[in-house]
Amino acid sequence: MKVIKKINNNCALCVDEKGRTIVAFGKGIGFKKTPYELDIKDVENAYYEVNDKYKDLLNNISPDVLEIANDIIEIAKCNLDNLTNMNVVFALADHINFAIQRQNEGIKIKLPIINNIKLLYGPEIAIGKKALDIIQERLGVRLPEGEATCIALHIINAETIDPQNKKHPVNKDTIEDITRLVEESLKIDIDKDSYNYSRFINHIYYLFSRNRNVKSSKDNAKIYRNIVADYPQVYSCVREIKDYFCQNLQRDLCEDEMLYLMLHLIRLCNREQIEE
Repeated sequence: MKVIKKINNNCALCVDEKGRTIVAFGKGIGFKKTPYELDIKDVENAYYEVNDKYKDLLNNISPDVLEIANDIIEIAKCNLDNLTNMNVVFALADHINFAIQRQNEGIKIKLPIINNIKLLYGPEIAIGKKALDIIQERLGVRLPEGEATCIALHIINAETIDPQNKKHPVNKDTIEDITRLVEESLKIDIDKDSYNYSRFINHIYYLFSRNRNVKSSKDNAKIYRNIVADYPQVYSCVREIKDYFCQNLQRDLCEDEMLYLMLHLIRLCNREQIEE
């Protein structure tokens, strides 16, 4: 196995003898000058078939956060039988990075689905709570308890969400419709290969895995109003998505779900593209 690019001192981009690209973890494997041949015994963990959008994402994530995400997923692998999507490591690292950023900026959001998730996914919630302890121990940041549920959701998605599942109410045509709606409403061209787009689409899938009786949280009302005021174009776009859901998929969206869609759209677009 050859190391071709350092990600951090303990993580590197590699190529094996079959030409497959691998993200490998191991103590000090990113420390040496690249390229060089890596002894397989020095690899503690390796992720094959990593989507290109995640490779690009690695440059923007703290090395410490990446290692924390890797350790959390290792815990999940030891405690769950059907964790199949290993790209969840990178999505989780991105989420933790974003959660810490929100914490530093004083933005607090509560999920209205916490109780439902706790009832249905006890083992995943336990891993989420352990993750908060790991983050606090290593980074000195105590994230809100609700983030345990967010982390659990990433793990749940890695277990159960299959975009190729033809029985899922959200199919390829639905995704194309919503993408076209966003592009027309915000007057932008979306990079379909970007990680932010993938994250947005995954969130669309998640909306259809939730409990239908979820209601909005009063704690998020102020944030919702602020986002609506600061990003009127994004709000208008999400209203169109809400109408699409109602008309074509017989599914309504509460304000909290609209809030999360707005946050995803803001990240999907450049600020200059969506500010009036």
